[in-house]
Amino acid sequence: MAMASSQPLQPAFRRSGRLRGTSLEDWARRGLIAYFIFASMAYLPEALNDIANMRVSYAKFAIGEPLFGPSLRYVKDILMVALLGLFFWIDMRRQERYRLAAHYLPVILLLLYGTAVLAYRESTVNLYQVAAGGRSLLLILFCVKAIGLMRGRPEFIRALARCIGWLLLVEFIVLAIQYALFTSRFGVVNPFSLRLIGTFGGISLAGYLALGSAMILYAARPRLGRVQRRLGPLLQLLALGVAGMSGTRSAIIGCFLIVFFLLVEKVLLGRKRPGSAYLTPAIICFSLLALTGGVQAATLMADRGSIVEAQVEGGRIDMLTGFFTSNPLSVVLFGDGIGYGTNAGVNLNKQLEVELDHQIMDGTFNSILTQYGLLSLSLLLAAAIAAAPGLLRKLRSRSLQLYVFVVVNFVLCISTNILEQFVYLFLLAACWAVLTDGEPSRSASGALGRTAAPMPT
Repeated sequence: MAMASSQPLQPAFRRSGRLRGTSLEDWARRGLIAYFIFASMAYLPEALNDIANMRVSYAKFAIGEPLFGPSLRYVKDILMVALLGLFFWIDMRRQERYRLAAHYLPVILLLLYGTAVLAYRESTVNLYQVAAGGRSLLLILFCVKAIGLMRGRPEFIRALARCIGWLLLVEFIVLAIQYALFTSRFGVVNPFSLRLIGTFGGISLAGYLALGSAMILYAARPRLGRVQRRLGPLLQLLALGVAGMSGTRSAIIGCFLIVFFLLVEKVLLGRKRPGSAYLTPAIICFSLLALTGGVQAATLMADRGSIVEAQVEGGRIDMLTGFFTSNPLSVVLFGDGIGYGTNAGVNLNKQLEVELDHQIMDGTFNSILTQYGLLSLSLLLAAAIAAAPGLLRKLRSRSLQLYVFVVVNFVLCISTNILEQFVYLFLLAACWAVLTDGEPSRSASGALGRTAAPMPT
């Protein structure tokens, strides 16, 4: 009797991981939505304050003067750390040792390696520089864990898509008002050349929100509801408008490419025709022309010169070549240490005057090389190449979407360090969760040359 009566007394969350009907994973997913909102609207109070006071918002806000009291800009950091703790607790309860080793150990090793290189080169450990580099590692770990929570959850992807739609609308309205305030004082100018900041604390970031939103809306169409799919083209144009008003040329190019592929799929895909097996390679080759057109469109819209010339002459590509020519072999192989050349390190040095040894090294490849060296970057590329064949087999039915995913992010990795972009990296993780979520529904985004089946609502 004692054994029989003790069974109902076991805590429910120990048997099913649930607490009052809601699992820890469900709370974590709600936290992801909250994180995305606060990361996207981090400076909304400051933006509204500028609007209320008819102040032109350009390059930066007047920090410490939000309209609604305390600033929201650190809420995303707090949520990220809290969710990381929740992710770790969930993994510990599951007792999945492989998951613990595969996800957390590489981050710990990179943190220790970068700190050791920094200590060797500087003969000391600057905790601010470690924090600047460790922030990116935590963000990467956060997004890797988020992928596992988002994969196989179409209801979450639909909720995220709804959230993206509203945030894009708010961002566009704020950018439009900021442009109107600018023109009321300085006269009418090209809106795409101003690099307006919207609800973010720096230039270009609104463009990355637009590009990340365009990517996930493009990849997740088979999993969206009927109304969301119908609004998809409008949201893509809205994303292109936000990217344009932010003046972010790489985001303009990326959004332009996604719109191009949407048009191609609308016209050509899902129809049986002779030679349809060769349609995908033909589209991929033709997309190179579309990429050239996107570069020209970004040049004309942003009105800041050619993006290619900007990267070669004193830009990211010039920095990349300079890393190999102006540094000793030891730095080329092992890097300058964690936090060196990161935007977080630059901002800490400006705000706190902590005398970090740094320079601006924008670009993802540049950031990895500068901090961890050529050996670490080579190992990373080797791991990606080794995983590519299996990934291509798994995503064979989504080859076109995978191609768009790779091309857009390759362009972006040259122009910015995506490992420091709180919003874009999260949306990139969501896009990857959708792409790797088994076989998608057969639709216009599925295999080429096949008749599309009805998409789920």
